[in-house]
Amino acid sequence: MAYDPDRAIAEARTDRLWQAYFCLMPVFGVVPAALILLGDRGDRQLQNTARLALGLGVVWLVGTALLTGDSTAIALGKGTLSSAYFALCIGAMAKLYSRRPDRPRRSR
Repeated sequence: MAYDPDRAIAEARTDRLWQAYFCLMPVFGVVPAALILLGDRGDRQLQNTARLALGLGVVWLVGTALLTGDSTAIALGKGTLSSAYFALCIGAMAKLYSRRPDRPRRSR
């Protein structure tokens, strides 16, 4: 099979998108994000996505650790913080998906 540069570019773009999705996965995405930043891998957009994922994860972890106790207000705060973290991660994934250049466009 002959080398197709357009196909290679599309495959590289798809690989970067999957890496970005893994970085934005709540809780577990911190590990691939840290590996991308420590290994200095990926392009600038992927590194920015990894920084965002790592920042969100650290804020969630520190916020949850600071909210200690058995009060109902603290439990509500932890739940709100966790829900916001998950919603932001899923929202960033949705935004990343909506900007995919190979997605078919609908004509109006």
